[in-house]
Amino acid sequence: MFYGTDAFYDMLRDPVSSELKACMIDKEAKVRKKINYELVYSVILRRLYGYNYAAAGSLIRSLENTATGLQNYYRLNIDTRFIEVFPKGALPEIDPAVLQLHPSAPETLSYLLERLPLSGFRFEGFSAITVTDETSDYVVESIKSIILNPAHCDSEFHQEEVIRNLKILSGKSDVNFGLMPFLRINGKPVFSDEICQ
Repeated sequence: MFYGTDAFYDMLRDPVSSELKACMIDKEAKVRKKINYELVYSVILRRLYGYNYAAAGSLIRSLENTATGLQNYYRLNIDTRFIEVFPKGALPEIDPAVLQLHPSAPETLSYLLERLPLSGFRFEGFSAITVTDETSDYVVESIKSIILNPAHCDSEFHQEEVIRNLKILSGKSDVNFGLMPFLRINGKPVFSDEICQ
């Protein structure tokens, strides 16, 4: 990075040491590496082959809020318009049928890694990254996907996941939440005395 706003640097760097925050180290390195490959190959295929490889131009990354110990979620929009790609040798031929598969299909990425090794290309230019806080929307969607999936009912893990997401939504790690079903009989809510104490 050669330029960023103060807010961007404050989010990524430790204020005392100016080192990259430990919470930026991704435990999901495999997933991140796959997304990075998809982005790089989308640039190669678009610039050199004229093929619109539908890799995501934006991705969601989590960053631990050191004050609360909770995750925040940020959308990174990566603008690659200012990047040029040059092959180091003859441009390899590729099978368009493979590229018709979904970009996230494992066989698509395996094919590209084998046929178009990144060591055969040189990149010049820069990209602009815009970071947007998507924590509220991301957490609400996560809660909805857990609750609306009937297979997740009565699962202790999924209940804990909903509570963790509610803590993120509130921005407080020391708030406790409880979950209970909302029951109706003859159109009126029913609560037991034990639950409502």
